Amino acid sequence: ALFQIGRLYRNPNQYMPLAYDYATKALRLDTGLADAHAVLGAIRLTWQWDWTGAEANLRTALELNPGNYIAAQQYAYYLIATGEQEKAISVMNRALELDPLNVRLMSGLGYIYCLSRRFTEGIEQAQTTLELHPEDPMANWVLTVNLFGAGRYEEASETIAGLFEVFPPLRRNGLFLAGLVASQARGGNALQAMENLRELEELSQTQHVPPSSMAVTYLCLDDHDRAFDFLEKAIENHDTQLFHLVVSYLVDPVREDPRFKVILSRMNFPGT
Repeated sequence: ALFQIGRLYRNPNQYMPLAYDYATKALRLDTGLADAHAVLGAIRLTWQWDWTGAEANLRTALELNPGNYIAAQQYAYYLIATGEQEKAISVMNRALELDPLNVRLMSGLGYIYCLSRRFTEGIEQAQTTLELHPEDPMANWVLTVNLFGAGRYEEASETIAGLFEVFPPLRRNGLFLAGLVASQARGGNALQAMENLRELEELSQTQHVPPSSMAVTYLCLDDHDRAFDFLEKAIENHDTQLFHLVVSYLVDPVREDPRFKVILSRMNFPGT
């Protein structure tokens, strides 16, 4: 629970150390706990950027429980980052075979398709998930990022806007609000994008908004210097969402920028 709180909702530097301590204590008591290995591997991957340690923990978790959804998702993310997209998809499909109605695995597969640039399959997977779980926020989010990747920006922004109508508190989630700004910006709706960006900036004054989410908005507004300011803050804060950003299509416009290569190097990214 602490891992999820730190990763998605609040400052990871506040919660990740606690989650790390609990996971390591659990493994000292019982080395056969798949959940503890999964959480520890996820923390090492997304917060500590300890690639070797993350791989070891996640592989162990899956050996103990091939259907563990945290381990399957995080190991798939690791495989995407190391260029093994097909294997990442296979890991998710294997976990789904064991737990076919798990909404986290269902939407997670859609996100893996997105990171693999297989947007049509990602859209189909997200829609399949939403048929069973129509109001699940993350399934809607996965549909949004796949629509965005496919260049269907208006549909992407409509998906998030519709989600805000169903769950108004999500408008105060920086990840989702940044997604709305980004899709509006890329869709040519600059006026609304800037209005929502101001709302996002105001939100960041009163609660934690991942710097990587702010970076996304400026990347999509083609303000690369401002985007790199926030990427630098994401490095300093060990932003757990930064990992997802640097392996996504969203950074393609700056992927060859020397400043981006420095970001990857500071994350100990494979191959840098």
